Amino acid sequence: MIRFDNFTKIYDQKSRPALQSVSLEVNRSEFVFLVGASGSGKSTFIRLVLKEESASLGAVHVAGRNVADIAGWRVPRLRRGIGVVFQDFRLLPNKTAFANVAFAMQVTGKSRAVIRETVPDVLRIVGLEGKGNRMPHELSGGEQQRVGIARAIVNKPAILLADEPTGNLDPTTSMGIMNILEHINRNGTTVVMATHDNTIVNSLRKRVVELRHGRVVRDEAQGIYGGDIRAAAG
Repeated sequence: MIRFDNFTKIYDQKSRPALQSVSLEVNRSEFVFLVGASGSGKSTFIRLVLKEESASLGAVHVAGRNVADIAGWRVPRLRRGIGVVFQDFRLLPNKTAFANVAFAMQVTGKSRAVIRETVPDVLRIVGLEGKGNRMPHELSGGEQQRVGIARAIVNKPAILLADEPTGNLDPTTSMGIMNILEHINRNGTTVVMATHDNTIVNSLRKRVVELRHGRVVRDEAQGIYGGDIRAAAG
């Protein structure tokens, strides 16, 4: 689903590479935690999958395609197959929860009838049934993040990227968000989540890929946030 082949990303020849000699594969329907200190390369990883950045060396494949071969005008089509959840929610403040989710469908050309039918179902999935008419400022942080997740999955993407989705939430709310992400994953969506939340990583015991100074230093199934550092394959 996502494959990095001996990938290196260099922003400045005088600085350490943001990612260096990274080779890893995320399979269809897998749930992967991407962990590491700030500056370790997690956000660069996500931007590369979205083709917001390009390779210095090596290649990134998404859904079977080398993203370097995707013409600029086709990038929106690539991104329609990828949902993204952000730490800071990024909701449109002047639109209701329903309208925020509907907007993601409108930009892909979905009809009003399809939007009216689909959005309430997706809001129900994320636990916001009956709250579609609320404005973002009328929702708690956890509820705003649920709107963000609904917006990310409403077009049924094959891949969901979550960049610190629980970073601004309390532990109880964070676990509620993780339950939703697990549900989405069980239904077949590939989930890659960048996080600093050791409690969540240690509780869920999914695959853990650890980055340090741009290199993969650990890649283990049913991993924990810390633990012994192991050399990654490749």
